[in-house]
Amino acid sequence: MSVMEAKIKRAEARLREDPYEGHQMIRTLVNRQVMAKKYDDSIALLYSGAKTLFELEQTGSAGDLSIYLVDVFIKASSSVSMDNKAKALALLGCFPAEEGSKKQYVKKLLEWTNSTGPQGDRDVHASVGIMFMKWGDPVAAERHLVLGNEKCPALYAEMLYNWAQASKDEDPALFIGRAVLNYLLVGSPADALQSLTKFVQLFERSGHSPEETFSIDGIRVPTFNSYPFLNYLHLLVLAAYRKDKETYLSLSQKYPKKPEWESALAKLEDVYFGIRPVNTQPNILANLMSSLFTNPSGGRNAIDLE
Repeated sequence: MSVMEAKIKRAEARLREDPYEGHQMIRTLVNRQVMAKKYDDSIALLYSGAKTLFELEQTGSAGDLSIYLVDVFIKASSSVSMDNKAKALALLGCFPAEEGSKKQYVKKLLEWTNSTGPQGDRDVHASVGIMFMKWGDPVAAERHLVLGNEKCPALYAEMLYNWAQASKDEDPALFIGRAVLNYLLVGSPADALQSLTKFVQLFERSGHSPEETFSIDGIRVPTFNSYPFLNYLHLLVLAAYRKDKETYLSLSQKYPKKPEWESALAKLEDVYFGIRPVNTQPNILANLMSSLFTNPSGGRNAIDLE
């Protein structure tokens, strides 16, 4: 057994005897190791300690050590390697919804992984989005699902479908429109279509049969007389794929713009169809997306997604 393994074993035993004293002991040891730039030892001790504290349901202390772990990643300029990322995401998955430090942990995690690129690490965004779904916060979840990996479009659609089911009086297009517009805003018509297709599949399985079904460019396009804006979203995505200004203008004449979509559509008109707004004001993508991240029914954000 190495010296470090012995320290971890002693720390775990102390945590099980007295979680508070064990937590303080680990912090003291790690402080010394960080000062000596023994970052690998610090990471091993913090990871082991946090896992044990989560197991003991001492979530406040576990959250503290988890945040400290990511602080050490940042201080040591640790790469977002598979091993480091696995540790960080394993701890993320341990946070219960009621633990107040979870958002601070997410903030630190994103700060560390943003070094991989302007939008951060796609796997981390996916994991964060999934956790916010589990915590019952769909608005926070979608901020990350839209930047996540290839699994996210379907997960995003499922979340929005469940949200729509909890708001029966609202137009379902208002919900899936969030994913469609957000994915188009980040330049991914393919993900927009994948989310829309998944949502409509779930919608049809619940007893809403389309009046007609067409195939356009090999893409199945169901049409619903009672839900015209689901039809609109399909045609919008296809027009964006082609950058087809004429089709988009025809859509704009046939379908009145939903107020909730106006700011996003103004940006999409410029990016995909070369239609410049009359009064151009500086804006950033995050602000445009932010306008969509509100509860379409005007109620609270936290819902039961199960």
